Amino acid sequence: MQQTGAGELYLRGLLRAQLRLALEVLGVLVLVLGGLPLLYAFVPAVREASWAGVPLAWPLLAVGLYPVMVLLALRYTGRATRLESRLSAAARER
Repeated sequence: MQQTGAGELYLRGLLRAQLRLALEVLGVLVLVLGGLPLLYAFVPAVREASWAGVPLAWPLLAVGLYPVMVLLALRYTGRATRLESRLSAAARER
């Protein structure tokens, strides 16, 4: 894409859209990661729960969070790719 006024506008729009997407994914991650300690702090039944003698917090943190992070990463990558594809298509059309 040439660095024209229109190209700069497309690029600025892409950067804004990608920033918005990154902030959305970061917000979900903060809610999930920040919500677990709050859940354990304010709900004693969850804090005291155990599985095979291990506090439930450990298996949940060790195993349960990774699929969530992988799904967030896949969603981010797919949406970022679509944003870039739309920019390329819009640039080709003009």
